Amino acid sequence: MPKSISTDPNGGLGDWLIYVKKIPNVTVEMGSVTCPLPHSQLGKITKQNSELLNWFVGEYAK
Repeated sequence: MPKSISTDPNGGLGDWLIYVKKIPNVTVEMGSVTCPLPHSQLGKITKQNSELLNWFVGEYAK
């Protein structure tokens, strides 16, 4: 991918994983409004994705 403003590190977790730890990273953004996501949407998104979140933690947090 050619270097562009979208590939410059901005100091978030994804950037730290990629540039410091050299670990590939994908950020999945959810919600129905522009970020930052309001707390009012967090409960619904967590509930809708709890099965996936539990699988991920069980698989990768060993």
